[in-house]
Amino acid sequence: MLKNSKFTLIILLVLGLVMVRIIEGAPNTSVSVTSPNGKVGVNFVLKDGSLYYNISYDDTLIIQDSSLGFHFKNDEPLTGNFKITGSERKGMDGIWKPVWGTKDKIRDQYNQLVVKLEEEKAPYRKMDLVFRAYNDGVGFRYILPKQENLTYFEIISEDTQFHFTGNYIAWWQPGGYDSYYEETHKETPLGLISSMVNMPMTIKVDENLYICVTEAALTDYADAKLSPVADEDCSFKIDLVPLPDGKIRVKAETPHVTPWRTIIIGDRPGDLIESNLILNLNEPCALKDTSWIKPGKLTGVWWGYHTRKYNRWAATTERVKEYIDFANRHGIHKLIIEGWTAQGWGDWNNQNYTTPSPFLDLQEILKYGRKRDVRLLMWMETGGNYENLERQLDKALELYEEWGAFGIMVGWAGSTAPHNHHDQFMVNLYHKIIKKAAKHHLTVIIHEAYKPTGFQRTYPNWVSREGVQGMEYSAWSFKNTAQNQLILPFTRMVAGPMNYTPGVFDPEIEGSFFRVESTVAKQLAIYVVYFDPQQRVVCFPEDCEASPAFEFVEYVPTVWDDTRVLNG
Repeated sequence: MLKNSKFTLIILLVLGLVMVRIIEGAPNTSVSVTSPNGKVGVNFVLKDGSLYYNISYDDTLIIQDSSLGFHFKNDEPLTGNFKITGSERKGMDGIWKPVWGTKDKIRDQYNQLVVKLEEEKAPYRKMDLVFRAYNDGVGFRYILPKQENLTYFEIISEDTQFHFTGNYIAWWQPGGYDSYYEETHKETPLGLISSMVNMPMTIKVDENLYICVTEAALTDYADAKLSPVADEDCSFKIDLVPLPDGKIRVKAETPHVTPWRTIIIGDRPGDLIESNLILNLNEPCALKDTSWIKPGKLTGVWWGYHTRKYNRWAATTERVKEYIDFANRHGIHKLIIEGWTAQGWGDWNNQNYTTPSPFLDLQEILKYGRKRDVRLLMWMETGGNYENLERQLDKALELYEEWGAFGIMVGWAGSTAPHNHHDQFMVNLYHKIIKKAAKHHLTVIIHEAYKPTGFQRTYPNWVSREGVQGMEYSAWSFKNTAQNQLILPFTRMVAGPMNYTPGVFDPEIEGSFFRVESTVAKQLAIYVVYFDPQQRVVCFPEDCEASPAFEFVEYVPTVWDDTRVLNG
């Protein structure tokens, strides 16, 4: 009797596998995966050989059938004539500890579906789609495996679309291929968006359902924007930043993986901030020793340039010593000296990153700082001249390590022609800088950067980046509005740390036509709400020390054991 039961079970299993193969090979079929709590569902759909997906939350369809695939420069599109050759599933539930962050431990829990695809007609190319369903959203990516029929390729478009199920309210930043991610955010229905969008884009589906669309694990690929799909209401497509020819977006060889396309989902806006989905979709830390990566507050002469209180050669030995003394009095151990180089605060395209200004005795400053436990973040503004930076990078990093600096700040305030600021070449250059800096135990902040995509999990020395309309805009424009500042935590900050540069204790900016749309109390609140592990203290020392409220800045941390968003 037992033998017959085993035989029957084997027969049933074989029949089950055959049925799966038949279903997977059918012209119209679907394969689904749900989150561990059963609320988030992602459904892959094959319709007449073409690829689609849809996403639901608590039985509410959020994104209806939306297309997938690629167009290439010299190859046929990879969008149709597919069959499913197999699928793989796995579950994950683990905990990992970040080097720094908004939490001291992070749970990584998801269910994964890998759909294996092959063209039914020549050249019989293969592609895998990976879907991960988390309790707080979805991530999916393409894998182009190593194969004879697809080796080197040039992508001219990634055909991922997001077809939303309604004309929902969205908070979004207008963008462009060469955007600094510093534009003012807007609040409109999806149907009124007619321009390119810098992700993240946050959407209110209803009073109890919010989503945020962005990407994770951007590596060896172009930065992605969103563009409206012509003649389709409330639909958007991935729009990759092109290389210099204006057509090719990505050059690569198989095997190759794309970044994750991510949809963070929550019952309330605060859930988007609390989510760790983007970090979880990145690789674990690649550095064996991270003991040298120290979060903490940072001060410097920067605000004086933007308010025109200081001139081009403001970084004098005397003034920098005053800032070091100020930092020492208030437990600040990090200092950045913008304009420390031979070119000062100017001629950014031709900076010499190893020769100090004639008005600054750098060795004296380094010695003075060491005695007061204040180390330097080395300012490396390029004005967009990436070739000049690349020529000097190795020597400069070696010197900075010898000098006892703790990190670098690289800026791209100018044209990076012939490249756009965030094309595949520039993304790879950013990563090269991060990896080389790590070898010299240097942390990195990048300005004029693209949005964070969680790479700080893998290389936690990339502590922060700009990619935000920060405090500097208040010094010389009226763009940095109170409304924009309220939107930032629920859009840009969902992606990761932002170098906003708060800490102005003279919001009216004495002697200026402009002012900061803020109170001192709001400046203090920014230190809690806006996350940056190397949070800036931009105020002039005399303004800080004249305010009793500055004591708060002395004690507020820059990293957290846990983060909870309270409803306002």
